[in-house]
Amino acid sequence: MSILSSIHETLGIPTMLIFTTVFLLSLWIVTRRQKYSNLPPGPRPLPFIGNLLLLIKTPSTYKLFHELAQQYGGIFTIWFGSQCTIVLSNVDTLREAFVKNGEVLGGRPRGKTSEELTGYNGITANDGESWRVLRKFSLLSLRNFGVGKNSMELETRIQDETKWLQTEISGYKGEPFDIAELFNKAVSNVICSICFGERFDYNDGTFKKLLHMLDFFFAHGGPRTGSRKMWKQVVENDRAIKRFVKEKIEEHRKTYSGDTIRDFVDLYIQAEENEEDKTHLTEENVFQLIVDLFEAGTETTKTSLTWGVLHMTQHPHIQDKCHKELEIVFDKDHIPSAGDRLKMPYTEATVYELQRCANIAPVTIPHRAQEATSVGGYIIPAEAMIFGNLFSVHMDKEYWENPSAFNPDRWIKNGMVIKHENFMPFGIGRRICLGKDLAKMELIIMFSALMQRFSFKLPDGAVADMEGVQGMTLTPKPFKVCAIDKYLS
Repeated sequence: MSILSSIHETLGIPTMLIFTTVFLLSLWIVTRRQKYSNLPPGPRPLPFIGNLLLLIKTPSTYKLFHELAQQYGGIFTIWFGSQCTIVLSNVDTLREAFVKNGEVLGGRPRGKTSEELTGYNGITANDGESWRVLRKFSLLSLRNFGVGKNSMELETRIQDETKWLQTEISGYKGEPFDIAELFNKAVSNVICSICFGERFDYNDGTFKKLLHMLDFFFAHGGPRTGSRKMWKQVVENDRAIKRFVKEKIEEHRKTYSGDTIRDFVDLYIQAEENEEDKTHLTEENVFQLIVDLFEAGTETTKTSLTWGVLHMTQHPHIQDKCHKELEIVFDKDHIPSAGDRLKMPYTEATVYELQRCANIAPVTIPHRAQEATSVGGYIIPAEAMIFGNLFSVHMDKEYWENPSAFNPDRWIKNGMVIKHENFMPFGIGRRICLGKDLAKMELIIMFSALMQRFSFKLPDGAVADMEGVQGMTLTPKPFKVCAIDKYLS
């Protein structure tokens, strides 16, 4: 008779199960302590599932992180199953992690979601030397197209699109409509002009279908927490978007000339033909870069503008103040430019305040520790996942006076717009949003042009819901708005 058989007969099945459970738990605790020492504080994890029960209690990640930041401070640990996750919730820890230690903590997590959607190509899910080369290539290319410098051509594109937007809004003649849909079309047309060298009519069927797929992607395309059917639809939509991009590439091939680079699709064809650098500027990387720019270049600015209008319906006195400022310095036919900022400090301050309060990216895209390092006196272990908790930074009561109040005056001192170190809507460090300069230009031009011409209010009896829905971004719940054209009234 074996020793195990003897123990089994002596103790019985229930006792053996208890003994085995205690042994495994003890082994888990010892192993965890040996592997993870001096971690930031955080809620006590359960064996194997970690702190996943907290997500059941508080499904919105940014709300959970904000609650835990109040309890554990500017840096804490949370466990998603066996995945060690570090959350940074104040300016000091964010700067130390993503600026000072940006090289080490600038990786991207490896998982089925990123692999299936991107193959780790492009710039969003990529890291290492490939990411560095691609980001430099992207920034230089965007600058050539007018992003990040004083470019009359790009600014004119945005102003022209803003005129189309104004015409569409005016056409509703004060009746309720979905302004998020119009912002989607207008902002997407700007990025389409950079990626594909063209804009689309707002009623174009293919364009409308494409934007619908983009909306679904950003609502459900984050970590795979939804149903299998929903995830299958996300993947199908992503493939459809990529087919659209490939169609544009094939159209460009017919008129491509290496002497004149018109847009990012031409850059793709150029990379395809260039034999000098096939290590990182591969066809797959540049293709996914176009997809990344097209997808992200629409969503963030569209959502910011939508939140902006919703906030304005709740603060008519702020709308009026913006309108009066713009009315004094501009003729009614003038579409403000990014260079007009000094003439409209209150309107610019309002844009910053809507970004702070909207928090469209309340939590950064996750980073990955490529090796162990220290932040805030704690150890960040290798392969830990790291989130920047931007919502808590923008709602920090120790920095912002009455942070939940919408108050553009907090940005103005002696008639000039001031900067706040606790303001980082595009993130911070090496992984800061690639398109931030384009987004800033679009926001100030489109928002000021709308405040100049329209007065926004909710339909009679409607109540604003300022809670928001968290997908890949934090978006307002669907609403309709009435726009009174002051030039016609």
